[in-house]
Amino acid sequence: MENKLDIFQYQDFRLYLADYYAKQKAESAGFSYRQFSKRCGFSSPNFLKLVIDGKRNLSAESISIFIRVIGLNAKEGMFFRSLVEFCQEKDDQRKADLLQVMAKLRPFADERSIDDDSVQYMSHWLYPVIREMAERPDFCDDPYWISRRLNGRTSVRDIRTVLDFLFKAKFIVKSEDGSFSCQDKIVISSDEVKNLALRQYYRTILDQGKDMLSDLALEEREFGSLILTMPVTRLADFKQRLKEFRRSIHKWALDAVVDEAEAPAQVVQFNFQMFPQTKGKSRDS
Repeated sequence: MENKLDIFQYQDFRLYLADYYAKQKAESAGFSYRQFSKRCGFSSPNFLKLVIDGKRNLSAESISIFIRVIGLNAKEGMFFRSLVEFCQEKDDQRKADLLQVMAKLRPFADERSIDDDSVQYMSHWLYPVIREMAERPDFCDDPYWISRRLNGRTSVRDIRTVLDFLFKAKFIVKSEDGSFSCQDKIVISSDEVKNLALRQYYRTILDQGKDMLSDLALEEREFGSLILTMPVTRLADFKQRLKEFRRSIHKWALDAVVDEAEAPAQVVQFNFQMFPQTKGKSRDS
């Protein structure tokens, strides 16, 4: 039976397979997990269900069989294979490479999805910083103007590339009167893609933090660290307190911009992190 699902719209191969099964079942009452396994030549009658439920991964050979049985064409098959590898891969750099492969395989009309734009936006500290700068009333979309106002290590060429992307993806919109507005459009549909994007972003700002430690004078920055001991049962509460603190700082900064609208403004990076330095349970216990 012809497959009509658009594989290029998916960021999770298990979700695609679940939709494929539901569609086949709706169109043919006799379709079942057992029937699919028989078509594939698998001994396990519920292999497809185990894959959909995340209890089994697909090998390279199994991927080829799925492509044939589902009826994907050459380009769809390449996308499906890349999607499976992306979801099963553990290495972030390899996952990022596979994401690029999938972006290139999409038909022209779908060449850039919201996920693609959001992942690129979070791939380097320069994207959100320039977007935030565009909120300034005196913002100028001249790479040299921006370069003179940045502390981070970057080039005019990189700034121009980032600007082009921000305008094309409509993170920044320029009005006819020359003013700028910013859009809140960080939407990532797949948890797998979102987690990758966040990890990439955190790495870039951590790297930038190391540069700022030596590039900025002491009075222009604040670095601190605290090592403490707490019950394992309080970690969740500690994380919640940090989230509430982050929200309160954000609100305080937004209120300050309104209260002192005429004062000069800076874009400031505020980072904090928490992770256990010891294991929660002794190996000997």
